[in-house]
Amino acid sequence: GINQLLQTMTYYVLGCTLIENMSLTTAIALTVAYQVAALALWYLDIAGVRRRVIVGIQLVGVAPPLMVLVALARADRTERGLLEPNVNTWITPGAFFVEVIWYEALLWVARPSDDEAALPRRFRSVLFLDVFGDGSYDPTDAEQVLPPKQSANQASRHAQEQTRAAAAERHVEAALAALRRWEACPASMLSQPQQRALRKYRQDFEIWRKSFAGWMVQSKGKRGLHHHDHLWLEEDGHRTWADLTVVEQENEAFAGTLLGPLDDSGRAVFYDIEASQLVYDGVADREVLTLRMLGELVRKTELAVHAVLSKTGGQDTGDSDSD
Repeated sequence: GINQLLQTMTYYVLGCTLIENMSLTTAIALTVAYQVAALALWYLDIAGVRRRVIVGIQLVGVAPPLMVLVALARADRTERGLLEPNVNTWITPGAFFVEVIWYEALLWVARPSDDEAALPRRFRSVLFLDVFGDGSYDPTDAEQVLPPKQSANQASRHAQEQTRAAAAERHVEAALAALRRWEACPASMLSQPQQRALRKYRQDFEIWRKSFAGWMVQSKGKRGLHHHDHLWLEEDGHRTWADLTVVEQENEAFAGTLLGPLDDSGRAVFYDIEASQLVYDGVADREVLTLRMLGELVRKTELAVHAVLSKTGGQDTGDSDSD
């Protein structure tokens, strides 16, 4: 609809600039601007079609306005610059014919799919509004079996993508658990630099958590990929330590670890969340989750999610047995 509206605006601009105001330069500039915007919209809205096909269809749509522009620019005019009352040009009938061809190309792009849904799936907006999920593929229907037409290279790429996604999921869970523990520490026990660092780690984590959740939604309909449930990430991402049940707190990563070191009148102390008290001595045999470790976990989450989004496995996320 917007593409055809831009086409209509192009014809309107040609009438204003070449018939009423006699400004050829303005007509050319506005025609180019509208048609480039139309091509950009095609790139954004059309999926599943080669780029050269998109460019070719849009070039067909550009031809009629250009033909009208040439016809009006070369038409006979009076001494005052107005068009002659009876202007005959051989090129203008061709504009109507090419416009019909362009509309036929639009109908070809917008034709419905051959399945039961019968949706024009080449438009990304249609898939976005597909509330019933008819345009997506449920991998569980195939019981994790790759499609017959999938090549060995595609299967290898899917396996690599699945490995990176699993690593990113582990890092997201670990960073979220560490953030929960530190955010459960009373703010009065944290120094101003520690509070600023904690807020920054939460902001950075939210960026990559939402990015990973978005990737999960997009990968839901891919063939040959394991179905990732993004709902747990949306729900758990906003749960605090107090929102967890006792069983969840006991099974949470870093359960039983101390937070610190904290400053208490110039003395380094640690905070025990489970006991809700400060620990001054006897920390040698206890594991400690430091704020620096939290920053490293958020950084590993960033690298792991970036590896998934960029579809490259070259980033070192530090994911090893020693973590």
